[in-house]
Amino acid sequence: MDKNFKYILLVVAWSLSAVSGCLFRPGLAAADPAPSIKVETSSGKMPKWVNQVPRADEEYFYFVGRATGATTLEDAEQDAAADALRQIVTMIGLTASFSYDRLRREAELLLEDRVSFAGDARVVGLKRLETYYEKVYYHTGDSLITRYNASLLARYPRQALAREKARMEQEAIQRVKMAGELLAKADRYESEDDQAEALDSYLQALQELDSPVIFLLPAGLGESCDNLKRTLLTAARRLSLRQRRVMINPVLVSQTDGRSWQDARMNAALAEAMLNHGFQPVDRAEDLASGVFLRVSARCSEELANSLGDGFCLSRWSATISLLDPDGNTILVQKVLTAKGFGPDLERASLDARNKLRQEVFAEFAQQAREKLSLTLGQDSRSRTDYNHASNQKP
Repeated sequence: MDKNFKYILLVVAWSLSAVSGCLFRPGLAAADPAPSIKVETSSGKMPKWVNQVPRADEEYFYFVGRATGATTLEDAEQDAAADALRQIVTMIGLTASFSYDRLRREAELLLEDRVSFAGDARVVGLKRLETYYEKVYYHTGDSLITRYNASLLARYPRQALAREKARMEQEAIQRVKMAGELLAKADRYESEDDQAEALDSYLQALQELDSPVIFLLPAGLGESCDNLKRTLLTAARRLSLRQRRVMINPVLVSQTDGRSWQDARMNAALAEAMLNHGFQPVDRAEDLASGVFLRVSARCSEELANSLGDGFCLSRWSATISLLDPDGNTILVQKVLTAKGFGPDLERASLDARNKLRQEVFAEFAQQAREKLSLTLGQDSRSRTDYNHASNQKP
């Protein structure tokens, strides 16, 4: 080997699979295990803490965030910092997931030794102590790919953890209290026959209980919170059903040539058809609590595309449309409807068929869904008296 060669080649077995606690960048596929050449590290010797997290002492907890397979050193360090934040928030007691982008933004604060926030938790006093990285070349066939692995050591004060748990516990108690007040407010609106305001109050109450801090309720309050949430969901579903509130799921369209996409025009047409038949389409951004509104799902597929002669083509489409209960587990109405389109070429024949789906087929389904829902509401034996009795049982 040439003595002037800059690096000492160390051949090791390496995989891009994540070790426990690693945070990958989205979309980065793990490479097949292959020989790799470690060419650069941040220090001559790997620190002991990289593989062995220091034990907590009287003042601090210690965390090691890790990341592998990043395309740049900056990405690797941010991912390692985000992993450390995730571990600390989990230690506080939150089981909620945090978005990748948000964790990376907050990781920048940790890398600069500033106060950091993660989700609903205030991570105050966290300090970065040390970072370590490796720059690795991977052989993949005839190509040489550079990747970065990083580890970050951070400490978090015991007192800060105790304060944060106490703060979030109090926030959870206040949220349950607010949800109870909103439930009482909704009941008053219902007694005044103001169903729209009542439903909004139910949804606001459910939103209070959707916070991750609810998991930190003191012992004994958890069951009361669960009962309250069930009462709110029952009332909100009942009112949304009466008001025929529906959410339109993205309409998926696929053609015989293999193309498929979510069609915004189809979505708008389906929403308009439901509106014209007495439903109230709800924007997805208004879904304050999952499992409240009816849902409409549609899939449109081209089944046949033929040329029947010079300047005359046929396209046949089918639409599978469903009205689902709020949980999405029960199909209330499902129809498979078809439309035929004609044109001088296949493209315009397909367009003609899709126009018929929007203008005729969606309207036919909306009418059938209205009839089914009217029948369901007519058979609903629950009276206002039954509901008031159930409401009086709330915690």
